Amino acid sequence: MPGPVPGVPHVPLTMRRAAGLVRDHRPASMTAEDAARLVETLERDYALRVTTAIRSAMASSADPAEQVVAIARVLEDLGLGAS
Repeated sequence: MPGPVPGVPHVPLTMRRAAGLVRDHRPASMTAEDAARLVETLERDYALRVTTAIRSAMASSADPAEQVVAIARVLEDLGLGAS
């Protein structure tokens, strides 16, 4: 497995999975622009407390669209909302 690429930030697996969930299961109540901003916010390297909160949001429901709403809420609660 290759090592990190210089100049490219590390994005934790949890955050990559959450971004994929947003791309694939955007709820009807979320605009495409809001979803794109949410994905951009997720595709960054965060502290363990943030990735743990996102992981919990992803496990909060069996419905992927509800998981996306929970992810957005967590980011907003942490002051990291896509704005």
